[in-house]
Amino acid sequence: MLFEKILERTQRLIKVKFDERDKKIPLEISRIESEAQKRGVLTSSYTPKQIYKLYELEVENRAEFVFKSLIKVHKALGSKLTKTLLNDLKVAFSSYVNEFTHQLSESMYSRLKKYTMQDKLLLDKSLANTIQKKYEIEIDIYVDSLQQSSQQQNEEATKKHLLRSQNKMKQ
Repeated sequence: MLFEKILERTQRLIKVKFDERDKKIPLEISRIESEAQKRGVLTSSYTPKQIYKLYELEVENRAEFVFKSLIKVHKALGSKLTKTLLNDLKVAFSSYVNEFTHQLSESMYSRLKKYTMQDKLLLDKSLANTIQKKYEIEIDIYVDSLQQSSQQQNEEATKKHLLRSQNKMKQ
């Protein structure tokens, strides 16, 4: 139940941020095309390559935002460590990355239709896979830190309990 709430809150954060970014992408593409026009390279391979780089960077930025949002919401709602937390976070992250990579790939493809290179510059699965591997390590580290913190709290609680027991025996 808690993880469902985490996902719902994370989804809301992501939607707001991605809607904001979706409005900025056309402006950034216009800037790229305007610069290319001024340089006389609008119809060369320069322009689609720059647009591809823009989308590639967008995928990376969105992945980072998704990761930070998942962790932020998890911490805000209590940072509970469950047996399934590691897998739950990885599955949620992967789902978000696959979804927005697909959407961005379609958006990029539609923007590159007027250029002859569009079929060579699709955002491929390897970019999403690389990003997922990177953030799976980040998720591992986050969950490991929760486990370590939990173990330290248990050890401290055990020590306090032993001290109380010893003090009661002395009395």
